Amino acid sequence: MNHLFSEIPILNRVPMWLQYFCLGILIVFFAFLVMMFWETLVTVRSRKRLFSLFQSIPAPNDNERGNGLSLHTLDRLKQQSSKLREPEKRWWNRLEPNLQKYTSPTGREGWFAVAPFREILSQDELEATYH
Repeated sequence: MNHLFSEIPILNRVPMWLQYFCLGILIVFFAFLVMMFWETLVTVRSRKRLFSLFQSIPAPNDNERGNGLSLHTLDRLKQQSSKLREPEKRWWNRLEPNLQKYTSPTGREGWFAVAPFREILSQDELEATYH
Protein backbone atom coordinates (compact mmCIF):
# COMPACT_ATOMS: atom_id res chain seq x y z
CA MET A 1 0.00 0.00 0.00
CA ASN A 2 1.41 3.41 -1.00
CA HIS A 3 1.36 6.01 1.78
CA LEU A 4 1.96 9.74 1.62
CA PHE A 5 4.80 9.65 4.10
CA SER A 6 6.22 6.15 3.65
CA GLU A 7 9.59 7.15 5.15
CA ILE A 8 7.89 7.80 8.52
CA PRO A 9 7.24 4.30 9.90
CA ILE A 10 4.40 5.18 12.25
CA LEU A 11 2.39 6.72 9.40
CA ASN A 12 2.55 3.44 7.46
CA ARG A 13 -0.12 2.14 9.85
CA VAL A 14 -2.47 5.10 9.14
CA PRO A 15 -4.93 4.45 6.31
CA MET A 16 -4.34 6.40 3.12
CA TRP A 17 -7.74 8.14 3.21
CA LEU A 18 -6.97 9.45 6.71
CA GLN A 19 -3.58 10.79 5.58
CA TYR A 20 -5.26 12.66 2.73
CA PHE A 21 -7.93 13.95 5.10
CA CYS A 22 -5.26 15.29 7.48
CA LEU A 23 -3.40 16.86 4.57
CA GLY A 24 -6.65 18.57 3.53
CA ILE A 25 -7.12 19.95 7.04
CA LEU A 26 -3.58 21.35 6.97
CA ILE A 27 -4.20 23.00 3.61
CA VAL A 28 -7.41 24.60 4.90
CA PHE A 29 -5.60 25.74 8.05
CA PHE A 30 -2.83 27.44 6.09
CA ALA A 31 -5.34 29.01 3.69
CA PHE A 32 -7.20 30.57 6.62
CA LEU A 33 -3.91 31.67 8.17
CA VAL A 34 -2.99 33.51 4.97
CA MET A 35 -6.46 35.11 4.86
CA MET A 36 -6.10 36.32 8.46
CA PHE A 37 -2.72 37.87 7.74
CA TRP A 38 -4.19 39.56 4.66
CA GLU A 39 -7.10 40.97 6.68
CA THR A 40 -4.66 42.28 9.27
CA LEU A 41 -2.57 43.98 6.61
CA VAL A 42 -5.61 45.62 4.99
CA THR A 43 -6.96 46.77 8.38
CA VAL A 44 -3.63 48.33 9.33
CA ARG A 45 -3.43 50.14 5.99
CA SER A 46 -6.98 51.49 6.37
CA ARG A 47 -6.26 52.74 9.88
CA LYS A 48 -3.11 54.47 8.66
CA ARG A 49 -5.10 56.23 5.92
CA LEU A 50 -7.64 57.45 8.50
CA PHE A 51 -4.90 58.61 10.86
CA SER A 52 -3.18 60.42 8.00
CA LEU A 53 -6.33 62.56 7.79
CA PHE A 54 -5.62 63.89 11.27
CA GLN A 55 -1.92 64.21 10.55
CA SER A 56 -2.72 66.41 7.54
CA ILE A 57 -3.50 69.29 9.89
CA PRO A 58 -0.93 70.80 12.22
CA ALA A 59 -0.94 69.82 15.88
CA PRO A 60 -3.16 72.12 17.95
CA ASN A 61 -1.39 75.04 19.54
CA ASP A 62 -2.07 76.22 23.10
CA ASN A 63 -4.92 78.44 21.91
CA GLU A 64 -6.65 75.57 20.07
CA ARG A 65 -6.23 73.22 23.02
CA GLY A 66 -8.17 75.60 25.19
CA ASN A 67 -10.61 76.99 22.64
CA GLY A 68 -11.04 74.03 20.28
CA LEU A 69 -10.21 73.67 16.61
CA SER A 70 -10.95 76.66 14.45
CA LEU A 71 -13.63 76.46 11.78
CA HIS A 72 -10.88 76.80 9.16
CA THR A 73 -9.06 73.72 10.51
CA LEU A 74 -12.32 71.76 10.70
CA ASP A 75 -13.10 72.70 7.10
CA ARG A 76 -9.67 71.42 6.07
CA LEU A 77 -10.42 68.13 7.85
CA LYS A 78 -13.76 67.84 6.07
CA GLN A 79 -12.15 68.63 2.73
CA GLN A 80 -9.51 65.96 3.28
CA SER A 81 -12.16 63.49 4.42
CA SER A 82 -13.95 63.79 1.08
CA LYS A 83 -10.96 61.99 -0.47
CA LEU A 84 -11.28 58.98 1.83
CA ARG A 85 -12.35 55.59 0.51
CA GLU A 86 -14.29 52.84 2.23
CA PRO A 87 -14.04 51.86 5.05
CA GLU A 88 -12.20 55.01 6.18
CA LYS A 89 -15.05 57.17 4.87
CA ARG A 90 -17.57 55.27 7.01
CA TRP A 91 -15.30 55.60 10.05
CA TRP A 92 -15.01 59.36 9.48
CA ASN A 93 -18.80 59.57 9.14
CA ARG A 94 -19.05 58.02 12.61
CA LEU A 95 -16.56 60.51 14.08
CA GLU A 96 -17.76 63.72 12.43
CA PRO A 97 -21.16 64.03 14.19
CA ASN A 98 -19.29 63.95 17.50
CA LEU A 99 -17.50 67.21 16.71
CA GLN A 100 -19.53 69.96 18.35
CA LYS A 101 -19.19 73.72 18.32
CA TYR A 102 -18.61 75.47 21.61
CA THR A 103 -18.73 79.20 22.18
CA SER A 104 -16.80 80.39 25.21
CA PRO A 105 -18.17 83.10 27.51
CA THR A 106 -15.78 85.50 25.78
CA GLY A 107 -17.36 84.72 22.41
CA ARG A 108 -14.60 82.51 20.96
CA GLU A 109 -15.86 79.60 18.91
CA GLY A 110 -14.12 76.28 18.69
CA TRP A 111 -14.84 72.68 17.78
CA PHE A 112 -14.39 69.82 20.24
CA ALA A 113 -14.95 66.07 20.21
CA VAL A 114 -17.76 65.35 22.67
CA ALA A 115 -16.35 61.90 23.42
CA PRO A 116 -12.97 60.25 22.99
CA PHE A 117 -12.66 58.83 19.50
CA ARG A 118 -11.75 55.44 20.98
CA GLU A 119 -15.23 55.31 22.51
CA ILE A 120 -16.93 56.41 19.31
CA LEU A 121 -14.99 54.08 17.05
CA SER A 122 -13.86 51.02 18.98
CA GLN A 123 -11.17 48.57 17.98
CA ASP A 124 -13.87 45.99 17.24
CA GLU A 125 -15.57 48.34 14.77
CA LEU A 126 -12.30 48.99 12.99
CA GLU A 127 -11.62 45.28 12.62
CA ALA A 128 -15.20 44.20 11.90
CA THR A 129 -14.98 45.64 8.40
CA TYR A 130 -12.81 42.73 7.30
CA HIS A 131 -14.54 39.87 9.08
